[in-house]
Amino acid sequence: MAQGANFSNVRVGAGTEMHIKYANNVAFGSNVATDRANTASLVSFASLAASGNASGFVNGRVKVSGNANAIFFPIGQNNASAVALSSVSNPAQAVTALYANGPAANRQLRDTQLFMVSATENWTISGNNSARLKLTWGAWSGYEETGLAYGVGVGEIAIAAWDGAKWAYIPSAADNGSTLVSGSITSTSAVDFNSRTLFAIAFKNTCAEIVSPTGTVTYNGAWTGTPDRFMNAIINTPMTVTSQNSFTANSLTLNADITIENGAYIDIVQAVQGTGKIIMASEGSFVQRSSAGSGPKIELTKTTRPLRKYDYAYWGTPIKENFIAQIDNAKATGYTTPAFYNKLKYVSEAGATGSWQTLDAVVSGKGFITQIKEQAPFINETARAAVNFPIVGTANNGDVSVTLGTAVTGARSFNLLANPYPSAIDAAVLLRNNATLGGAIYLWTAKEFNSAAATADYAIWTMAGSVVTSPIALQPTQYIASGQAFMVKGLAAGGQATFTNCMRVTGHNDNFFRNQEQPMDRYWLNLTNSAGIFSQILVNYTDEATYGDDRLYDAPRNSMSTAQLYSYIETSKYAVNSRPEFEVADIVPLGVSRTAADATDFTIALHQPEGVFATGDVEIFLHDKQLDVYHSLKQGSYSFTATDLQNNSRFEVVYQSSSLGVDNPAVLASAYMAIKGAQFKLNASQTASTVMIFDLTGRLVQQYQVDDRQYAAPFNHADGVYIAKAKMEDGTIVTQKLINGK
Repeated sequence: MAQGANFSNVRVGAGTEMHIKYANNVAFGSNVATDRANTASLVSFASLAASGNASGFVNGRVKVSGNANAIFFPIGQNNASAVALSSVSNPAQAVTALYANGPAANRQLRDTQLFMVSATENWTISGNNSARLKLTWGAWSGYEETGLAYGVGVGEIAIAAWDGAKWAYIPSAADNGSTLVSGSITSTSAVDFNSRTLFAIAFKNTCAEIVSPTGTVTYNGAWTGTPDRFMNAIINTPMTVTSQNSFTANSLTLNADITIENGAYIDIVQAVQGTGKIIMASEGSFVQRSSAGSGPKIELTKTTRPLRKYDYAYWGTPIKENFIAQIDNAKATGYTTPAFYNKLKYVSEAGATGSWQTLDAVVSGKGFITQIKEQAPFINETARAAVNFPIVGTANNGDVSVTLGTAVTGARSFNLLANPYPSAIDAAVLLRNNATLGGAIYLWTAKEFNSAAATADYAIWTMAGSVVTSPIALQPTQYIASGQAFMVKGLAAGGQATFTNCMRVTGHNDNFFRNQEQPMDRYWLNLTNSAGIFSQILVNYTDEATYGDDRLYDAPRNSMSTAQLYSYIETSKYAVNSRPEFEVADIVPLGVSRTAADATDFTIALHQPEGVFATGDVEIFLHDKQLDVYHSLKQGSYSFTATDLQNNSRFEVVYQSSSLGVDNPAVLASAYMAIKGAQFKLNASQTASTVMIFDLTGRLVQQYQVDDRQYAAPFNHADGVYIAKAKMEDGTIVTQKLINGK
């Protein structure tokens, strides 16, 4: 075949090999395919060294004999997903490659280094050869969405190979210029295509590589060299570490003490030794990567946010020792008496053995709570002060496992766990790596402001975002500070939850709160009243979610507020409701509950619409089914009277694109229209002259001459969502979304 050949509309049949002897500037157009079900059906090249030699792709198998030490495979299925080999051990031996859309088998069987194997694509590569392997991806691979959903970046992308029992991690690194949208990744050493033939893109756990040292640097008031992960560090004189001189080293020898200030860190790959200690401010961080060896001696002083009398603080231990006797060393700034009196643990068991009990020991990985004593400076409801809690002992290092309670339903199914390290941990990694845990972190937040009905409550973090406890609260992020306890639902009775060094990070050690999150297709709704009630929910849309319960993306309601707003998933109440990719026809059911002591007047308001909801293209209507009112939450809040203590059927959220003309929500209450049992019905506050009904493409499908305030007529059209426009006698147009067949 001549060089410069072009191919289109070629089908290579079963058992047939289409051979291109001289491969250079070969172009594959549309519909060039082999028989995927037949391993002998393929396109072959004598040599094909680089991507510049061929364009387009073959939908099927390609075989290349080799060229010096490089091979290129122009393969794909719906899109080009090429493979390249370099440092080929035997160029005379052919290698065959096949790309396939869709998940490979047994994705849940994988190395501990991997937390996910791609569900969108895989490659089969075989031959009596070995080489460095390069795989490519594009927007169709969906890795940008995966990154947003799981909080990972291109640095966590890896190559995985099926070894016969599980997906094994292949040491690899993303190539320069790669992003989650498109890019490539190359193995760092040769891969044997005799022993491993099935490959996929995977995401690895964010665990630093354990490397060996290559040298030593010493601190004698100044460094003798630059510390990094390959250098052993020796501290001979006292040192203060700030955010400006934080450092990483391979190992650490403490012949003198180190002080770590707020915002600063030390990151050690291997072990710590020596007679010195590390003195840590509340937001300083000490990280170890290897699980071998003990952590250093530390003196960590945690400082709370300002608290009031009777407030609770949630704690965990970053040290090995049982430091229950040290709790009385916690004191308000400037005072000498112990700040806490109640000290409790939470037992996640059903019946009389469960719930809050007196603390008898501090256990690594488990949380406990303390309550502020009524004494100076905590003398009334408004007096606030921070509490300083010194913790002295040997820092935890390596895996810390906790046995969960036996309750898996109801309030007792929540377990009080805690960060066991003297650094922040990544909640996303914790939840991804522990399938025994629910997918939401619940963080106790003290009462933020003074009002009759305001209360302390649990803020919530999920992969979809967070929910706060008051209108002035900051949002929790995915990082859990040192010494911080949190609630999380247990999914396996008596199961294990394990913390690892892979979860530790060098920053974000500042009480878990931030002002903002990454924008997504989502919005929040707030329920409030004049007495200070506040209850928030999050509605999120992502292709990682379903309409059912999605671990990591949904969060059941777990609130102390006397009045609550919630969304429904099946029959359960949720504070975070993640749903599939947004569709305008979606309906989100809501519920509202209160106690008899609460006032009956409430307001529901839209808060912080993002993504598609931040544009003018999508409306957000609160449908009050009891009053037949559709209210645009983008135009303002909705006030109502709650006569029932619980009403799970009154409210729902519906949407409609402004391109179809839903632009007058304020008058929707003057005409109620519906389609039920193949009948269109109208009840209006004044005479309607005509009604026109459109489908979602804007096509007119039905027109009625009404000339009355009440009207009914057959509607014989396909099930789906429609837009009805009623022209009233005063000339106004009332527009309403209708659903046929629901």
